Amino acid sequence: MNRIQHLFDEPSEHSSAGEFFVVAGEFGRVFVTREVAEALRATFRRLIVPTWLEFRDQVGSLVRVRSRHVMVIVESTPETRAADRRHDEARSAEENSNRRPWDTD
Repeated sequence: MNRIQHLFDEPSEHSSAGEFFVVAGEFGRVFVTREVAEALRATFRRLIVPTWLEFRDQVGSLVRVRSRHVMVIVESTPETRAADRRHDEARSAEENSNRRPWDTD
């Protein structure tokens, strides 16, 4: 037990997700840093956009996608995510207030 006790004594590494950007499209979604998102946006502003985009995601993995498959680049901050949650809760409460007691789920 003494050999593994240090594993239980270490503090958890659950940190806030912080600020990131979501690059999404037909390929799914990838989380990237602000710098990568800005570089991608600059690429899309060019007269000739390359067929393939290659970039690193937030944790350092190499991502290679066709530029035509990128549909959206969205900023995500703790504040905007909190506002989204509040909006979802308010919308849900509004929907539930309109339900009749005999309505089923």
